Amino acid sequence: MRARPFYLLTCALAVVAVVVAGASKMCSGRAVTAGAKAVGSQSPEEREALRSIARGYAGQSDRLSLVAAVVFVFALGGWACSLWRREHGLQSVPLLLLFLAGLLQLLMV
Repeated sequence: MRARPFYLLTCALAVVAVVVAGASKMCSGRAVTAGAKAVGSQSPEEREALRSIARGYAGQSDRLSLVAAVVFVFALGGWACSLWRREHGLQSVPLLLLFLAGLLQLLMV
């Protein structure tokens, strides 16, 4: 384990980035659903409550997306350090995890 700390750190950070990006997309979906329900509601009180819920989910989604992007950048830096130090390990594993994390960052809900 001491022989490849950046490799293992990169894998762990990439998995965290994937999970946080997925949570961000779920919050974004909830915001869109609440916003759509607000449009279809009949009473103004219910409409305003649903809009408030949608804004809350949208803000949470933005924060989670920012956290996922920061973790992704750190994971990318760790992978570069791992390559620079020529650490042992299958380098395609962090590459695939980083690819998945980057793809989730670009995915729209």
